[in-house]
Amino acid sequence: MHNLPLTEAGNFLPDLDGIPGDVLRKAKALVINYPNNPTGASASPEFFAKVVDFARRNNVVVIHDAAYAALVFEGRPLSFLAAPGRRKWH
Repeated sequence: MHNLPLTEAGNFLPDLDGIPGDVLRKAKALVINYPNNPTGASASPEFFAKVVDFARRNNVVVIHDAAYAALVFEGRPLSFLAAPGRRKWH
């Protein structure tokens, strides 16, 4: 397991580019939680597109804990499954 800090300076989004290479070589999954609990931060469509690209390049499965997805301030709830290039598993 490798923890990714979620800081205010990074808008409470993980720095996927900052993950060390030795960690990436062993990685099997990326777990994301947006809207994030406990920060309340939301991810953007651009971030979800970056997650899809990251998963493809590194051959990892994305697990999106979206338990709070229906709680939005404005607009519609977002999911990384709406990002271009995502792959649905059957």
